[in-house]
Amino acid sequence: MLEKTKAFYDSLILDELTEHLKSIGIKFVEKGGNQMYHNLVFVNHGDSNKNFLFKLPMTISLKQGEKVFLCTSKGECMGTCASNSFIVDNYTKQQIASGTGAYEPLKEVVGYAQEQTGYRCIEFGLPF
Repeated sequence: MLEKTKAFYDSLILDELTEHLKSIGIKFVEKGGNQMYHNLVFVNHGDSNKNFLFKLPMTISLKQGEKVFLCTSKGECMGTCASNSFIVDNYTKQQIASGTGAYEPLKEVVGYAQEQTGYRCIEFGLPF
């Protein structure tokens, strides 16, 4: 029997939520445009004790303590979720960003961080 991943189950839950929101007349746009709802999470990364606000796709649900990869102004890095992800409307997102000093547009969580064991090839980079 194939094992289902956490992301698979999270997407099922969010699919049900999306359908419910649509059934009561609430709509959201996944990318671009004037998005009405936003999926946000606070993440701690680097050597700082400060938590930073990031956005993520509406179909993803993160839990506090999960390791993720982020796109920051200094490049891609790994961080730890300081909160569960949460969905807010545009006004609330702006108020949270303003209150926490977050820069808009918010940077994105790009994926889960998965610990690996084993070996990987590192190219020699010979000069000839």
